[in-house]
Amino acid sequence: MVSADALTSETALLLLSSLYFQGNWDQQFSVSSTRKQTFYNHGKQQVSVDMMFASARSVNYGKSDLLNAQFLEIAFEKHHASMVVVLPDQLDGIYQLETKISEIFNFRDFCPGTVNIWLPKFRMDSTFNIDKILQQLGVKDAFDETKAQFSGTVSCADCHSPYIGKVTQKTYLQINERGVEAAAGQVVHVRVPLSGGRKQFKADHPFLFYIKIKDVVVFIGRVSAF
Repeated sequence: MVSADALTSETALLLLSSLYFQGNWDQQFSVSSTRKQTFYNHGKQQVSVDMMFASARSVNYGKSDLLNAQFLEIAFEKHHASMVVVLPDQLDGIYQLETKISEIFNFRDFCPGTVNIWLPKFRMDSTFNIDKILQQLGVKDAFDETKAQFSGTVSCADCHSPYIGKVTQKTYLQINERGVEAAAGQVVHVRVPLSGGRKQFKADHPFLFYIKIKDVVVFIGRVSAF
């Protein structure tokens, strides 16, 4: 979580906070059904990606005409957690969706049913310094050596009042046929059925997703390009 070059002679304290989640899908994708298919990077450029497939039963599906998007909730084992994928109707519709995050979280018009799902395998690994973001949100005095107030947090002889020097966020996420992160599990082979009126959910262009545990959102992200 912390690289050596992030520490200096002025570093007095590190506050580390982490969230780790590993889960298998309640209905796993079939490895043998994963195929190379087209994904539209940023809604424009066509690239070939590994696209997973599953004909899932009793999954929550919804469509919002207000948001111009489809919603799909994929449950993990034991149904304590799930991932919601939000797919805009337009190839480049993700940019409008990102301005309506509160409406996305408040969407509840789901109906259970059988859905043919195409979802690309992907992995996210990124590191961001979020000092400026926090200050733009109003957290300013904590970064100011003359204004920071952390009395009671650190106490020692000849110590100055501490202040925040840097805030870093690191993210790692992997989605595959078994679930989130690499995990052992039985693979159920499912053939691609005829549609027969079933809902079709094909994430072949940029989409948003969030993971929630007992209705508490713990992670939100987007896939816009490979």
